[in-house]
Amino acid sequence: MAASPASESTGRTGGQRLRLAFTVLAFALGAAFVYLNRAEISPAGNAARAANPRYLVLAAAGSVLYLAAYTGLLRSSLRAVGFSLSWRRGLLLSPAIHFSNMAIVNSGGLGGMPLMVAEARRSEQPVAPAVLGYFITAQLGHLIFAVILAGALVTALATGQLNGIELAAAGVFGLYTAGSIAVIVAGLRSERAFYWLHALPGRAWKWFQRLVGREQPAVPAEAPRELYESIRALTANPKAFVAPVTYAVLIEVVGVFTLWATLSAFTGRAGLVTPMLAYVAGVLFSTVGFLPAGLGFAEAGLGLALTTAGISTGSATLVVVVYRVFEAWVPFTTGAVTIHLLGNAGDDTQVRPGLPGFVRRRLVASGAATVGALNVFLAAHRRPLIRLGPIHEAIPHAAVTSSRYALLAAGIALIASSFGLLHGKRQAWLISTLAIAAALVAHPFKRVEYVGILANGAVLAMLLAFARSFPARSDPARARQGVAWLAFGELGVLTYGVAGLYFLDRHFAGATTFAESLTDGIRLLFVLPSTTIDPVTRHGAWFIDSVRVSAIAVFLISAYHLLHPVILRRTGGREDRRRVAAMLDRYAATSIAHFHLLPDKSYFFASEGEAFIGYRVVGHAAVALGEPIGEPGARRRVVHEFAEFCDLNGWAFCFHQATVPGAAELQDAGLQALKIGEEAVIPVQEFALTGKSFKHLRNTVNHFERDGFRFDIIAAPIDDATLAELREISDAWLEDGGHRERAFTLGMFTPDSIRSSDVAVVRAPAGRIEAFANLIPAYNSPDGNFDLMRRRPDAEDGAMDFLFVGLIEHFRSRGLTGMNLGLAPLANVEAGGLTGIALRQLYERGGRAFNFQGLRAFKDKWKPEWQPRYLCYRSEVQLPALALAVTRAGELSGQLPFHFGPRRHDGIVKPATSEAAG
Repeated sequence: MAASPASESTGRTGGQRLRLAFTVLAFALGAAFVYLNRAEISPAGNAARAANPRYLVLAAAGSVLYLAAYTGLLRSSLRAVGFSLSWRRGLLLSPAIHFSNMAIVNSGGLGGMPLMVAEARRSEQPVAPAVLGYFITAQLGHLIFAVILAGALVTALATGQLNGIELAAAGVFGLYTAGSIAVIVAGLRSERAFYWLHALPGRAWKWFQRLVGREQPAVPAEAPRELYESIRALTANPKAFVAPVTYAVLIEVVGVFTLWATLSAFTGRAGLVTPMLAYVAGVLFSTVGFLPAGLGFAEAGLGLALTTAGISTGSATLVVVVYRVFEAWVPFTTGAVTIHLLGNAGDDTQVRPGLPGFVRRRLVASGAATVGALNVFLAAHRRPLIRLGPIHEAIPHAAVTSSRYALLAAGIALIASSFGLLHGKRQAWLISTLAIAAALVAHPFKRVEYVGILANGAVLAMLLAFARSFPARSDPARARQGVAWLAFGELGVLTYGVAGLYFLDRHFAGATTFAESLTDGIRLLFVLPSTTIDPVTRHGAWFIDSVRVSAIAVFLISAYHLLHPVILRRTGGREDRRRVAAMLDRYAATSIAHFHLLPDKSYFFASEGEAFIGYRVVGHAAVALGEPIGEPGARRRVVHEFAEFCDLNGWAFCFHQATVPGAAELQDAGLQALKIGEEAVIPVQEFALTGKSFKHLRNTVNHFERDGFRFDIIAAPIDDATLAELREISDAWLEDGGHRERAFTLGMFTPDSIRSSDVAVVRAPAGRIEAFANLIPAYNSPDGNFDLMRRRPDAEDGAMDFLFVGLIEHFRSRGLTGMNLGLAPLANVEAGGLTGIALRQLYERGGRAFNFQGLRAFKDKWKPEWQPRYLCYRSEVQLPALALAVTRAGELSGQLPFHFGPRRHDGIVKPATSEAAG
């Protein structure tokens, strides 16, 4: 059974806070590092220009070797304790664990433990061996580094490169390592000591929670006997440590190798002593640092060791930055991606709804964006990164220059189309394929750029291999606009370029003929170099650049139109509504079911069985009303088909106001759920105006009855005279206080909708209607339901309360168990992280702009039962856009109104919005 939606929402609190804090901290420290070392930027730039690219390739290979070695260490450690982990799964887990260990401050290498526990549960293997194997992985890393540290200290002492700061850091690390060994030995010598040590972290955490006032309910701890027995069995088989120790040594060798390659790239061929000492210093300072990933401390240790060895400050700064990119940030970034993949994978039985091949599209889109940026970089870099033989000097200068501009255009095209690739756009696939092909033609003419050829070739292979993963269509009308932009826009740029070249010839060397201007204008249009025109003034150079920039801008605008999501231009027809009405009669049981019949809805039907989804498209998102309605077997099927339909059209999608059972079904289909509020239901059979809490309502009802007011139900069809009076009330209500008609989860006053429904009214003694509410079908729900609720601005205070009491009696007399008051948005939101913080702040501080608390208080005075309602969606990345789409869906025009100043709040509107919402 799926986890409850509420618990699903709260499970991401720590991760979101961690990501935000780490991102802010990384940017702040990066900016501080650049500012404090601003004097070294120029020397570092000179060192970068003179870099040997072969060694940089070796340093980059070090990142790959590190992840492979760590995967081997993890697998062999787990295998030693009887836990099975495949290489494929290990290559996903290893970078994710690296990410967690870097992100969690001073985790002692245990930051990835939750991932290992989750992997044990996913693979249905015992948790104890997973914990033990991971613990071995972490401790072996420390112990092997301690051995290397000892050798490095002896070497530094012998060569005179040991300083007091490094010695102090080594002392701290030595104390930590000695303490770890002492704990392990003590735990193995006494079973009782092992159990005490096992419980110590939990006790410390509870003490900290009590200290900060956030103590949580006690959770029964797992018995550690299985873990203890696994450790005892492992100590009896020392041969099992051979493979893990080998991989642990390899990890340290790779670290020294990566630093050696980086040093060699910028300072010439380096020996082994300086890289080894600098590596040890960097790891030491990183270990004792109190910031995530050892930020600042690792860089300081590396820089200190390098400058002590006699390397110039500028070169040392460059080596530190580049080495940290390869040693830490490439694995960290890879881990950020894989931890997201692991999170999306979830249960193997759970399939992500939508077009198949999502992982392939994400891989291709990432590759296209990366190679696009690489092409732009290589276009700016005059010489190839790797030079083999004399072939590079044989390429004519004009061909080299032309190829650089072609690479620039291809790189921009790849970056621009990467977002469309992520969404499976066929046009994006075509643009990217053509851009890659152009880059592959250009790279050989740029003095044979091997790096560019290999990178572009790899992405082209992925594009061709995964071509079927890009079936999504673009909007035909917008695509035609894109073609028009491309044709007429480039024609305009060509005209501008030719005219400028011809009439501004004084800014160029030599006179130009019209034919030469036309030829060079065409070349500039395709971002190629001119042939005969050489600018001699700043204005001439600016003009040539402006033509190229304009050509690229026109291409980007046309690409935007070509890749635009499909725009829905019609809603459900009469036959579709009859089909939906029949299914509502059979299956509907929610308070918002009736609003599927509003004219703003489109419908998506299951291919097999009876089920449908009612939705509205606003912008680039499809907002579905509630959960799917229909046969149980067809509901999950229609979710996957609807997700694929939205992907094909380039839409994000969500399900708004899903019930608890509906949200659970949507989670089973692979979506996430976020609690967005609670719906109030008055238990009408138990309701009574007795007790102190209902004293005010009781007095109001007695006052109205004493003055001759009465509650009536006017049965449908409503006659013309009554309809005109109701229209008068509705118009006055709309004009008073800035109210407006709404949509999607709320009906609007139309003669047909009001005439065809029963209407509850409050009549004054003279017979005038003071307030009304139109009743809507409850279908299979036990709760009575109503839609519009409006009153005359000059009606006596309490008219709405009197109407409510009459409705409660009416629904009770019909044998219903409840009366639905609609949604209180953001009430008791349980979301975690930034989402939860933002929603709670909006609820608490919304004030007069939204009056969420006032709406909750108005409904709460009726002592209702509160039922959670959820927004179900596929990806947290889409949440901001989906929240905006939900808000726009509630407006008749689909656009957001902007109101300034106070609003009047004197009641509620059913079922999803209130008069407070305007």
